Amino acid sequence: MTALKERMIEDLQLHGYADKTQESYLRAVSQLSEYCNKPPDQITEDELRGYFLYLKNEKGASRSSLPGSFVRHQILLSEDLAEGMACSGSNPVST
Repeated sequence: MTALKERMIEDLQLHGYADKTQESYLRAVSQLSEYCNKPPDQITEDELRGYFLYLKNEKGASRSSLPGSFVRHQILLSEDLAEGMACSGSNPVST
């Protein structure tokens, strides 16, 4: 397990999320990482926005499902995790 994933699990535990919710959030971040083809701590705001456009336009995600996904990603890419983000010429995800 990577240090980042371990940190995300710990953060979810500290926030009091149930095991199934933790699994769901980790899966969502994994899917985002696969889409962007980079680790979650290197994903920029523009890439996150592009991912949500992809979910809506290509995967047919409903409008009502996107805010939940967005919130999950924002929680997992919170300021605690963003401290270590280093993107050349791009802003990391901010909350």
